[in-house]
Amino acid sequence: ENDFGANEDLPSRIDKRYQARLALNIALNDWMQEINTNRQPPRVVAPLTITGPPIPIPPVPAPPMDNSATAVCGENMAASFTGNQPVVSQGNLVNSTIPSDSESELSEDPEPMEYVPSAVSTSDGCKDISTVVPAEDAMQVETEMPSVVIDKDCCMTNPENFTREDLGLLVDFFYTPFDHGMTSTQLLQDLHFLKVNAGVVVQGQAKTNLAEATAWMEAADKFLAVVQKVDRMIRLLQMIPNTAVVHEFFSYLWDLQGLIQLCACYVQWLKLGQIKESALPRLSEPSPNSPTWCSKGYKELFHSGDQEPWVFRGGVQGEIQRLLPSDGAHDLFLMRPPEVLLKKMYSYRPYQLSDEASTYNICLRTCDDGMDGTEVFPDYPNLIADRIIGAIVSLSPEYCFVVCDDQGVCGYALASLNAVELRQKTEVSWIPAMYQKYPKPSKEELTPSEEVIMSFHTPQRCTPLSVTQRYPSVIRLDFIPARVEDYSVPKRLLACAVMALKTSGSTGIHVEMNVGDKCMIDHYQRMGFFPIVDIPGAPDDVVYLGRAI
Repeated sequence: ENDFGANEDLPSRIDKRYQARLALNIALNDWMQEINTNRQPPRVVAPLTITGPPIPIPPVPAPPMDNSATAVCGENMAASFTGNQPVVSQGNLVNSTIPSDSESELSEDPEPMEYVPSAVSTSDGCKDISTVVPAEDAMQVETEMPSVVIDKDCCMTNPENFTREDLGLLVDFFYTPFDHGMTSTQLLQDLHFLKVNAGVVVQGQAKTNLAEATAWMEAADKFLAVVQKVDRMIRLLQMIPNTAVVHEFFSYLWDLQGLIQLCACYVQWLKLGQIKESALPRLSEPSPNSPTWCSKGYKELFHSGDQEPWVFRGGVQGEIQRLLPSDGAHDLFLMRPPEVLLKKMYSYRPYQLSDEASTYNICLRTCDDGMDGTEVFPDYPNLIADRIIGAIVSLSPEYCFVVCDDQGVCGYALASLNAVELRQKTEVSWIPAMYQKYPKPSKEELTPSEEVIMSFHTPQRCTPLSVTQRYPSVIRLDFIPARVEDYSVPKRLLACAVMALKTSGSTGIHVEMNVGDKCMIDHYQRMGFFPIVDIPGAPDDVVYLGRAI
């Protein structure tokens, strides 16, 4: 016996097991109707605040009353309230959503997450039981599912509208632990493959392993195409009529988009083949202290039941983060979502030669302790950039990254793997070029521009050895505040540089700042840097900040 009658009443061709995939398809159709409904998020009413102290009010003495009159009045009031109030049974007071025994016998509505197949005749196209998906199979989202008839009213023909395929892609990233969707699982496997086999595209080895390098490039392009597809899905979801759903999903989408953008930037950097050959063994050998989705026996630890479920945190996002080289920079991924809905999107990528003008402009507009320095250097707009970032982008561009918005480049993270080698190259090639570009001023009273020019013609200051030994890499990070609405952009931009430096074997990064740049120093400290103290022979006008990676 079951809730619907005797077992012999059900057709023999109907599978009685729970069909997760079919139930998911039905839920997706229902969600499409909800998504296309105009619905606004609930308004948050600010609590009332008392501006002044409360005024004491003396109590009013109650007049004497006759007890008999009070009793009659009370009876009348009770009778009036009793007549106006509806009668509520005790069972409804306990839980009005639980049906009674009589209601449960008459009700045909299924329980949540329950799939009840209906009896369909052979003429209506009843499927054979061999085509039914077994219940023990992992739940997967497919792009084409002919088993469910989709309501035409739920589908939007405009390619720039949010479709059911986009909804399926969204659900694909939020399955149960260790039962991820097909797209997210393939994304994890491709990221692991690209990271472990990145040595085949390293300069000098790509020619000898041409077939493997070609296969790696195809996998990288496929990975980047999936990232673009997810970005498009998130952008279209923010344009749906049901803004209440957008507000509910925003924190999850914000975290997912930022993380896969970091993955795309890392894969783009791997395609350049800039990894040091000495660092290749670390990529191919899995770390025993940091198991990942692709580690042997990792999934079995969860399915065995020996470990508590909370040990495996993060879902797909957590698995992606564990695949990235960010062991010493987990703080760059722990961020609170914005409290307001942000529709502006950002993308991260490696630095290109065509970005020189944009990065120089950003450096000029942020050189005055994070503020615009255009009026400080009116005659030489490229002077301060030549002084601060010119040597890095010219002599060490392989570890430089930029962030872009809808207007173009709006920030950069420029790094060099070895600060000592960069200093040597600067003195050999960059400083002599600046001699010719900016002649030495001859007058005594110098303008701010002439003071910077004079710094090229004086002996260059070397970074103390105690700094470069602990933090061998150097970095410079700037962005235009007016164009960066999301406070997570600087951290994610720093994470791009950290992952590239860590892949090549760096253990720490440092930055050199003027002692008067209070705002910039605070900005670096919020991103995990801390002042390096007790430096022998350090000048008084310079502050060194470092962080381990």
